[in-house]
Amino acid sequence: MQPKGLICAGGEATRLGELTRVSNKHLLPVGSWPMIYYPLQLLQLAGIRDVLLVTGKGHAGQMIDLLGDGRLAPRGGGDPILEVDLTYKVQTEPGGIAQVVGMARDFAAGAPLVVVLGDNIFEFAQSAALGEWAEDGKLARIFVKDVEDPENFGVVLYSEGGAVTDIVEKAGVV
Repeated sequence: MQPKGLICAGGEATRLGELTRVSNKHLLPVGSWPMIYYPLQLLQLAGIRDVLLVTGKGHAGQMIDLLGDGRLAPRGGGDPILEVDLTYKVQTEPGGIAQVVGMARDFAAGAPLVVVLGDNIFEFAQSAALGEWAEDGKLARIFVKDVEDPENFGVVLYSEGGAVTDIVEKAGVV
């Protein structure tokens, strides 16, 4: 069964202050593109075409205006930047990543589901790892990165055997 993608693009982005008063943080420019293009391209490069994007109610219209149905050509023409089939859902109250994954249950319809945070930018080499995961039959694969200041990020907790036991969002806030 072909995997489907889920992009979590909600949150209040309070740590970004005034930058996100009038725009969703996922629409802010990173390089020459809005941040949300990067996880969409990652999924596309991994061969995932059906993508559910969950965003908050405050800026859902901006997200839909930018991305439309998921087929996006650059201004002035040329090869498409994105060619995915986008579906949207709105998270009406902040409820975290687990709530967003639950919102994707009907969309996934039993297919493997790749969950990507809309404000995480990966090297495109990770698309190969996503493709391998889709073929290896394992239930989950989590990409993590060691950082010097983990209190500013989501933190993965492990058992002594190396299994993931918890993921703590905004560890410095908890």
